[in-house]
Amino acid sequence: MLSNIWANYVRQPFVRGWRYTAVRSLKEVEKIQSRICSLLGIEFPLLAFTHCRDVVVEVSKAGGMGVLGAAGHSPESLEIDLRWIDEHIGGKPYGVDLIAPTSMAVNDDNITGQELEAMVPNEHRAYAANILARHGIDSTDVYVNRRGG
Repeated sequence: MLSNIWANYVRQPFVRGWRYTAVRSLKEVEKIQSRICSLLGIEFPLLAFTHCRDVVVEVSKAGGMGVLGAAGHSPESLEIDLRWIDEHIGGKPYGVDLIAPTSMAVNDDNITGQELEAMVPNEHRAYAANILARHGIDSTDVYVNRRGG
């Protein structure tokens, strides 16, 4: 973060390029950061959910967290986009938004967590675990200590 300070200005990602904001002290620079920044390893509390892999890369490289929406992808096209992102992102963190299919929509507020969990197909669990494993993320306890079940 401190490497982005230039004179009395802090460089921040903006819609088209960079924006320079005047600051009076390093305390003001630290206020830009939040707990989410520390948790995600990003410079700015900016999360950009998008279907465009280029946007994911540029937001993450600018100090935010780009998140690729995977709902419209086939397994093959998702693999292509994730590989492309990995090749262009320079080691910066990014996310993948995996959503539950609409066929799992629940209109009953009285459904238990166990009943809801039972609706998740094993194929979906295996697919999600495979994505995590391919990117070196341990998924052995992904369904342990969850809420509602």
